Amino acid sequence: MNGLFLQGGGAKGAFQAGAICAFREMGVEFSAISATSIGAINSYYVYTGEYEKLMGFWNDVDEDMLRGSMHKGLTIDNSYLIEPLRSLRGRDEKVKSLKVNYVNVTDSRLRECCSDIAALSSEEAIEKISYSSSIPLKIDDEKSIGEILGEFDSSIVFEKFREDIEKGTYNGYNLDGGILNNNFIQPFEKTRVERLFMISLKNEYEIPEEIKCRYKKEQFVLLKPTRKIQPMDTLKFERDFCRGMFEEGYNAARNVNVCKLV
Repeated sequence: MNGLFLQGGGAKGAFQAGAICAFREMGVEFSAISATSIGAINSYYVYTGEYEKLMGFWNDVDEDMLRGSMHKGLTIDNSYLIEPLRSLRGRDEKVKSLKVNYVNVTDSRLRECCSDIAALSSEEAIEKISYSSSIPLKIDDEKSIGEILGEFDSSIVFEKFREDIEKGTYNGYNLDGGILNNNFIQPFEKTRVERLFMISLKNEYEIPEEIKCRYKKEQFVLLKPTRKIQPMDTLKFERDFCRGMFEEGYNAARNVNVCKLV
């Protein structure tokens, strides 16, 4: 029984997709998944068994459509990422659990919520994934993704977001799970798996001590990008960038000797 952990990170999720497709070719299957934000989006392709569509999405990013998308209200429009999920009709029965997290804002307070979408209808599941990948971004004037791309820095965005939280601006919103917890690996503390595949989107990611205490070193597979990740890469949904990240993730996974794992 294999577990899969997918971190959030926007366009860097192409790295995860490449690794996932490589593991699929190598015969690796997953029974439990925990995912956040773009990881939650990628996880739904695994859940439905639609690996070719996952590969196609990340290798044929429609830059014109993305740059024509508008930022509306208080969040970045994630419909370009969410709408393709509605066409995924399959179901991989081997995936018994798929948990995603998101943040609910009530009375100027943030609360992490978790849903096992394996227990939900497809419509409900996609709704939760949409919550998990909804990035807050308050801009006075409407701007296209292309216009805000160069100035995007998640640390600055989330700092301003916390100021707006105190003002009650986001009351009633359900938002990106990474705001509170972009290391949503807690499900694997409670439910043990034989092998845990962790695909991070941070250069400096380290396996949490709580997980190290629960598993042997031989049970881990940790993949993370080797190229230097920049703050603006979160929204860098450009074809060349995504293809490059996909290829890097694919090659990293192909270098894993799964036969030697416990």
